[in-house]
Amino acid sequence: MRPLLTLILAGFFAGLPAADEIRGIVRATDGQPIPNVRVDIATAAPKVGPGIFCPSCYLDCAKYVYTDEDGRFAIPNLDSSLKFRLLATAPDKTTAHTELIDPLSDQVEIRLADFPTDLPPDQILQGVVLTDQGTPVAGALVSPYGAKTEERRWWGRVTGATSGVTDNAGRFRIVITEPYVAIDLQVTAFGYAGAIASLLTPGETQHSITLPELCESTSPDRCRTRSDLSHLGDRRRPRWKTDSEDSHYPASQHGSRPIPQRT
Repeated sequence: MRPLLTLILAGFFAGLPAADEIRGIVRATDGQPIPNVRVDIATAAPKVGPGIFCPSCYLDCAKYVYTDEDGRFAIPNLDSSLKFRLLATAPDKTTAHTELIDPLSDQVEIRLADFPTDLPPDQILQGVVLTDQGTPVAGALVSPYGAKTEERRWWGRVTGATSGVTDNAGRFRIVITEPYVAIDLQVTAFGYAGAIASLLTPGETQHSITLPELCESTSPDRCRTRSDLSHLGDRRRPRWKTDSEDSHYPASQHGSRPIPQRT
């Protein structure tokens, strides 16, 4: 019986994908390492053959880490059959996307330039992310979710608008290079319920976004309990269609990606 059980278990684990790890470093344009940069798995694609899921629907696309004091990072336990595109964000730095990376063969080095200081106000969307108690939320990912122009209104992919991350005071700045009237933002952070802020205008206005806390508390006025999560998003971005990728469908690390609450 024991040899048979061993063979069954061996066959089961042989069918599971092996785990890979992406290691890399984030530097400034002068070559100096940058600590505390948030590095997300943005999208993924099979190493061989066409993808059967949308690029951001793979389980590993819910993972992110921060760089250490030497600017180094490691994202472990990744599906060995996939390549990954990374998103790197840091306060006062421009956002960077990588090409698809093979964890087995690619050496990852990401360069982040300083946030531009010569942009006109109508090309910057800025604000602050706070808890419902008014405490700043540091390290929250702020991503475009939809937009409005003079001609149309839509939700999904927004070209010409970067993602950003909040600093220790909860502040963020996003570069807008297209003539948008307003932008929708999705805000996510570990330990908090996701939120969507609708139709925020670029310019000198400092927008305020409230991010409800997540906890096991029974005080609904202080934070949201785990049972409230069925309609809330995780940290990920919405579905969209890119020029080179298939359409996105709702998905999360559990197989279905709920929509965050609107504020």
